[in-house]
Amino acid sequence: MASARTLAGLRVLLLVVIVAGAACTLTGGRATGAGSSLAASAKTVSFKRDIQPIFASHCSACHIALRFGGLSLASYAGLLKGGAIVKGPVIIARNHRKSALWRITSISGPWPGGFRMPLGGPYLTTREEETIAAWIDQGARDN
Repeated sequence: MASARTLAGLRVLLLVVIVAGAACTLTGGRATGAGSSLAASAKTVSFKRDIQPIFASHCSACHIALRFGGLSLASYAGLLKGGAIVKGPVIIARNHRKSALWRITSISGPWPGGFRMPLGGPYLTTREEETIAAWIDQGARDN
């Protein structure tokens, strides 16, 4: 009996990690986007140059190497595919506040799946959160 409960608990935890890991980034609930200095600046945020390194540093153990929750952050295609918790794209181009990727990493939530990502931290820096928000608000291009 105890082992069945433990297994059930682990399954729930795994599901939470999967859902929460669906985003694995962004803005800690701070106001960013069209009014932020990064989004409003002339600097174009690049998926390959700016976003993938954030994923590699914060999300790789769960969403690149293992693809928890069916979500892969190893490529742009993975963001469009989504996973088991967030079906379909985890980004909504030009609207970071409605993007699951941003919401799940935001300090204020609500978090898809119930937990902030990356699960247990370390969480993204303000600069990383602003970079992801700016990228989404600039159209979330595969550049």
